[in-house]
Parts: sequence; C-alpha cells; structure tokens
Amino acid sequence: MDFFTLLTTIGIQKLAAAVSSGTTLGLTQFAVGSGAIPIDETVQALGTEEFRAAINDIRIDPLDATQIIVEALIPQEVGGFTITEAAIIDDAGAFFAVSRVPTSTKAAPESGAAGEMIIKFILTVGNTSAVQLIVDNTTVTATREYVDSKIVDASLTQKGIVQLSSAVDSASESLAATPKAVSDVRLQLLATIATEVATLVDAAPGALDTLNELAAALGNDPNFATSVINTLASKVSATTFNFETYFMGQL
Repeated sequence: MDFFTLLTTIGIQKLAAAVSSGTTLGLTQFAVGSGAIPIDETVQALGTEEFRAAINDIRIDPLDATQIIVEALIPQEVGGFTITEAAIIDDAGAFFAVSRVPTSTKAAPESGAAGEMIIKFILTVGNTSAVQLIVDNTTVTATREYVDSKIVDASLTQKGIVQLSSAVDSASESLAATPKAVSDVRLQLLATIATEVATLVDAAPGALDTLNELAAALGNDPNFATSVINTLASKVSATTFNFETYFMGQL
C-alpha cells in the first residue's frame, strides 16, 4: 500500500504492557512532516518534522470497537510546507503510530489560499480499553463534522436548535415565540379584557346598569357629596345668614 498507518514497535510494546498490567496508555499529540524516509515500525522521528500539536479529537470507532479514530487539525495560521508523513505521539513523547500520507500542501497564511487542514488516522489496536483517550480541551477546535453531529432540533424533551416565529396564532411545539409575538399577544389580551369589561357593565342587568347611569349623571365624581357641600358653602356665608334668627322668626 502506498498510504497507511501502523503501530511502531514501541507502540506495540507499550500497548501490550498496558493490557497485561491493567493500566492505560495516553495518546496526546500528533506531528506532520515533509520527509521521504521509509515509514516502518522502527520510526521514532519524522524525516523533516514541520508541525506538532495536541490531538484535536480521539474516539473509539463506533463501527469497530477494535479501532481508534484520531483527528489532527492544523490551524489556518500554520502553513507553508508539504505533508508526506505523520505520527501519533503518546504522553511520554514516544511515537505510538506513524503514517505515510498522500502528499498535500498546507498553504502559508499569506498565500491567500490558507485554511484549516484535518488529518484523520484510524488505528487498529485490538484492545481499545488499554488506550487512554486524552484530549486537551483548551486546544480543541470543533470541526464541521463534529458540530453537525451535535446539532439537533429542540423538542419538549431535549435541548437543541429552535426556529423563531412572530406568529400569534401558531399551535406549533417546535417554534419559539419572539419578543414581538409575546408583546402582540399581551396587547391583544389587554384589548380583549377592556372590551369585555365595558360590554359587561353596559349590558348588565337593571340594577348594575342603573348604577352605571347614576355614576354618569354624577359626572363619575367619587367625592360627589363633598363637592356639593363645598359648593353650598361658597354660596351662603355664615356672617350674613343666621339660621337660628331666621327659623325663630318663622314661629
């Protein structure tokens, strides 16, 4: 095969030791290079290493429990070299696996053609329980494949993405109301309540309707009695009219 990934001799030995001792082996980094050296089980250094970084994602293959998928991401700001070789590195700095990859160019940032590059390795290790899947979350960049796998529509039982709607008469349980929709419903409700109250008062039975008419006749003045007394007081002065003299003269 022209292109392949294989475990190194050291990788095989460490994996066997982890299985027999019940411990785990951590895979933490990857490296890519532009060298042309033969790739075999003895390799512990790339021909010409160009870039090394933390593994972006590592997981057990959901279709084959004996395989581990390792995802390496080279960011947009890194480039200006060709990639022909790669390696997976354990937490002790040893090459666990090496790979001959199709020749590809990682464009320099200033070239105008720069972008992220993802290299995916599939390692057949047999006993995946002996491999510790270590990912530094502070350096992980979400790939489109990962994001797409995590995006789901929201429902009554799970979180997710929802579509907004300003409709005020929708019966949908998959759309979320916008602030405008909430405000429109509130205004409609207040208008309906005001109309219903007015209708209730004006169309009430005789006694209630009479009270409404009396209130209108009194100018809807809640202090009508006080207003009448104050008006009378302003018309008659106690110094010019003596109630006792007036009434005694009538006897």
